[in-house]
Amino acid sequence: MELTEVLELLQTLCAAHPDIKGFYTGTTSQHDDNNIQYPAVRVVFPTTITPNMESGVSTLKINLSIRVNEASIPMGTQIINVNLNYLTENNTINEINNDIALENALRDKATRLAIHLIKWIEMSEDNYSYFKLLKSYISGVERSEADFVTGVNVALEIAIGNPYICEAETLFNELF
Repeated sequence: MELTEVLELLQTLCAAHPDIKGFYTGTTSQHDDNNIQYPAVRVVFPTTITPNMESGVSTLKINLSIRVNEASIPMGTQIINVNLNYLTENNTINEINNDIALENALRDKATRLAIHLIKWIEMSEDNYSYFKLLKSYISGVERSEADFVTGVNVALEIAIGNPYICEAETLFNELF
């Protein structure tokens, strides 16, 4: 399995999730932060691939950034929608004086999305010849983009079949 196939799988999973609005790989055409739809998943480059020449399996380490800018939190008998987009913010958030609770609600939403994505990656293992999620880590982040978004970073370690090993052997044998 190649890196592009892993990225295509991530894009497919994100597109299928009802709460994830955008998937971004960081390519030049996606660098306009004004057009990002939140909640968003972004692949953070560089990735790391560690090949095992004997087994033909490589370990891919890939990092994702999951950012959200709104969440719902219970406030007594009401549920308040928290929106960090200060350009569209309603007056309700101005009456709430508990930034930690608000940020934690946003991180909780991002964590929920991360766990959904991790589980879906795990459930996708049977669809590929050699693809196995080995480890996953989730870490919270501070607000960013001028306090516009917050969320979590996700680190994944995935075992993938390495198609390049056989290709290298064939090419070597043809040349020498």
